[in-house]
Amino acid sequence: MKPTLETERLVLRPQAESDTVELIAMSMDPEVMQFVGDGAMTLQESEELTLETLEMEGPLGRWIVTERETGLLLGWVVLTHLDDSEDIEVGYGFKVPAWGRGFATEATRRLLRHGFDDLGLPEIVAVSRPENIASHRVLEKAGLRRRGLRDAFGLRDLFYFAARADALVAS
Repeated sequence: MKPTLETERLVLRPQAESDTVELIAMSMDPEVMQFVGDGAMTLQESEELTLETLEMEGPLGRWIVTERETGLLLGWVVLTHLDDSEDIEVGYGFKVPAWGRGFATEATRRLLRHGFDDLGLPEIVAVSRPENIASHRVLEKAGLRRRGLRDAFGLRDLFYFAARADALVAS
């Protein structure tokens, strides 16, 4: 069972079946998904992804990010294998009203600490499309550093970021 993680403003909890409707809506939103994979998903693709992440067992998977004060679902963060490699990737997706408020950075920092401190991961990586400047800032503020380019998920020349447990500055 994945633990519930907390920050000053957020609660990161394991995904539950009750999150399905909101997660499907996020996956079908072109604005939310503009830099993720091939963009907005169909209803069937969204349902399949939501079920797949709900069924993930073990220490990796998706956490739902809610605002501590209101309990509103803001988005999700994930620790998973990068494109079927041995590398562990951090990723995230947030509803449009949550953008620009520091939630993605705060949640990513907390998930990195969990990965390093609780799971003993030596390194966590991320990929981002070159045009996704906001995501680059989130990753850098969270402590990841750009390491070059990498192909992943059928996409070429993604910006590749990494953070090592022994080099991450406490936040």
